Amino acid sequence: MKKQVFLIDCDGICADFDSAFIKSFKELTGVQLKNSIFTKYDLASCLPRNKKLEKKLYKLTNKPGWCAKIKPYPGAIKAIKKLMRKYDLYFVTASSFHNPTWTHEREMWLRKHFGDNVQTIHTKHKHMVYGDFFLDDKTENVENWYFHNNGTVFIWDKLYNKDCDKNIQRVDSWEQLFGFLDLL
Repeated sequence: MKKQVFLIDCDGICADFDSAFIKSFKELTGVQLKNSIFTKYDLASCLPRNKKLEKKLYKLTNKPGWCAKIKPYPGAIKAIKKLMRKYDLYFVTASSFHNPTWTHEREMWLRKHFGDNVQTIHTKHKHMVYGDFFLDDKTENVENWYFHNNGTVFIWDKLYNKDCDKNIQRVDSWEQLFGFLDLL
């Protein structure tokens, strides 16, 4: 029997982009930010306007090697490996057009944590990818996917996606997702 296809985003779901961003900000300024300030998907837009600092932060986070240093969220690797046993899982992740090594680093990151047979699709047009299930943290991505596909869509609960369409199932833990999928 053919497995159902599960599409999953990387940053914000299994890769802790926010903490890496906070760490980079602290390296530049000495100031420790809290996740609670990130009420918009574009994390930099939540900071006080400072063109000089923005340039430095942009340069640092787009530097080769930055993507490879992002840590996985606690529990994410174990949970995704559980999904991989039941589903034909694909990571659907957007590449950074400003970091020339991002896509390669992301592939190596995924292989390191999920094995050499990891399946990845790099695109910002996630609604064009077919699957039975789709999990992302960006409102625009889940709403576009919901509109263009017949599968089940989940949004990973974040402060910056509270405006998401109410027809989209919100999850805030792996256990909650597994409950919806009958994987507990």
